[in-house]
Amino acid sequence: LAAAVDRDTLVSVIGASYTENKKEYAMSEAQLSSLLTRYPVVFIDGNLVINGSGVNASGSIIMTGDIVFNGGNVNMNASDSVCFYSINGGITFNGGNGNVNGILYAPNGTIRLNGNSGIFYGSVVGDMVTCDGGIHLSYDPDAAGSLPLTITRLVE
Repeated sequence: LAAAVDRDTLVSVIGASYTENKKEYAMSEAQLSSLLTRYPVVFIDGNLVINGSGVNASGSIIMTGDIVFNGGNVNMNASDSVCFYSINGGITFNGGNGNVNGILYAPNGTIRLNGNSGIFYGSVVGDMVTCDGGIHLSYDPDAAGSLPLTITRLVE
């Protein structure tokens, strides 16, 4: 199950900043890694902006709004696979060069992969997906390791 993390925890404990009129949290890659270390599956109401060059943790971030990742040479190890899930918004990944592992899931929004070059290993699912600037996609079935796994039973 996802841990619903409130504004006080994100600001006071993790060190994120919050902009009320945008309902937007901003944090560094180190703060995001710290958050995922404390709570491997996180649910946050609002938008999220991450600034940095990678994430050094595995887990899932579930947001009600948009997710924007800004970084220069973004690199993540294969063992650091993250699932970014936007329920009602889009996901924008601005990342110069580098290699990223994980899942981007925005069923009701647009996923934008912007960068000079690099490879996104994993899975990308959105209402619309755009790749600008030489980003390559490589499907990786092992990326599912970043998803929260639970046992589910279908009842008809």
